[in-house]
Amino acid sequence: MITKTTQNTITQPVRAQRGLQIPSRFGCYEIIEHLGMGGMGDVYKGRHTEMERLVALKILPSALSSVEFRERFNSEALAISQLQHHNIVTIYDYGEIINRRYIAMQYIEGATLAEIIKKEKKLSYDRIINFSKQVCRGLKYAHEKNIIHRDVKAGNIMVNQKDSAILSDFGLAQIPGATRLTNTGMAMGTPEYMAPEQCEGKPIDGQCDIYGLGIVMYEMVTGSPPFTGDSPLAIAYKQVHESPPLISKIRDDIPPTFELIIAKCLKKKKAERYKNAIELLSDLDSVEIQTQHIQTNVSQFFHRDTPLVNKRITDRRNQDRRFQISPQSRNFYFIIIGVLVFLLAGLLFFQNLSSRNSASGVSSWMQPHKISIVNTSANSPSSESIQNAFDHSTQTAWTVQFSEYASRKLILKFNQITLISGVSFQLDPKTLASWPEGIHPVAKVTLINQGQKESSFFLMNQSLPQFFEIKTFMSKEVTFIISHIPTYKNSTNVEPSDISIKDIRFLGLPY
Repeated sequence: MITKTTQNTITQPVRAQRGLQIPSRFGCYEIIEHLGMGGMGDVYKGRHTEMERLVALKILPSALSSVEFRERFNSEALAISQLQHHNIVTIYDYGEIINRRYIAMQYIEGATLAEIIKKEKKLSYDRIINFSKQVCRGLKYAHEKNIIHRDVKAGNIMVNQKDSAILSDFGLAQIPGATRLTNTGMAMGTPEYMAPEQCEGKPIDGQCDIYGLGIVMYEMVTGSPPFTGDSPLAIAYKQVHESPPLISKIRDDIPPTFELIIAKCLKKKKAERYKNAIELLSDLDSVEIQTQHIQTNVSQFFHRDTPLVNKRITDRRNQDRRFQISPQSRNFYFIIIGVLVFLLAGLLFFQNLSSRNSASGVSSWMQPHKISIVNTSANSPSSESIQNAFDHSTQTAWTVQFSEYASRKLILKFNQITLISGVSFQLDPKTLASWPEGIHPVAKVTLINQGQKESSFFLMNQSLPQFFEIKTFMSKEVTFIISHIPTYKNSTNVEPSDISIKDIRFLGLPY
């Protein structure tokens, strides 16, 4: 139950702690220790003497007793009192003692997220995503009550001993029906976490909290916010005009999808940012199954001369045996494994296709505005109809005639700098009919991008879309080399030479 109290109890004599003079008692609260100091007052660990309950006691200093600070202090109490959620701090009591406003809140045994980041340096992605989702749930609840936090930052997120993340400090919250304390054109918040519209003093909504959470996620991954500076004005300028450094340049093990989520949270234009916490939470839920993405290992298909290593097994009589898979069984197992891998990949692809194409998805299919193709052996442009592979129509296809040239180089240009995190290929089953039965690769695709290490993957003789996650990179131009694999012959002992690609798509986000 939340109560408002007005008492005339005189604060008891003070005692020293870390050079500070703190009261030993405040009204019905025994002061145990000083926890910290914020923009809206000192915070103490206290105990309600009658209820024997530990509290975090926030007291407005007498030096901040102006009408504006008193109203803002009351607004914080009002905001928290309307929110009953396990990821938002709980208020027990608020009132005034000898002209000193106070709020008694839930005491959380733990540390702020900022302290955890500083201490641990590098958080695991499981914890990062867990914290992000918990804070997002708290924001979703607050926004449903039309309360905007306006100061989402690592220092305002408490983490208890069970790794529960709890959003606190609603001192700058925007509350419906409350007296407006911030004039239009006035910027309020912590510069390192403020959205561009906040920095410019424009009207704000829940999307500014989404931006702040994006900064927090960036900080959890890299160890620091994307924008720092010598003055608040310098930081605010960067928030409005500069793009954040690419996370994968700082920490290259970040899951590509998670990097795109953070990038979308930090879009300067609100129209390109997540519209609400529901959209963000939906994408965060998808990251858990994508942190370990599927990588098809097809090296077995290209090293048939390499003997399979004998494996030692032990039977129940503790007698060792030698076991070696026969060549016929080995090929059979490869076929079965290949079928299972591609069925699973196809299932995951279609499962996420609708969300990736939706406006609320973290990323979308990026369409290059200029496409050129070069025959590498002749080093000359090709007359093949490459546009058929980019028209998003499965009725047309680009036929690659490997009998004429060994490989093709695709040069794709986008209208603006783009974050690329994945690529999808879909082959035409008509040309696949000339290939021998079984699961095997038909082409090797090598991604070449300036300043990035080359990466390769293999297209298999499957008509389902084949999606490949790649290490996120940022560029206006993408280059692929598609090479033929002269390994297999069909039943007539003729080596297939052509493949047709119905669709090529890139998964990414304009930067």
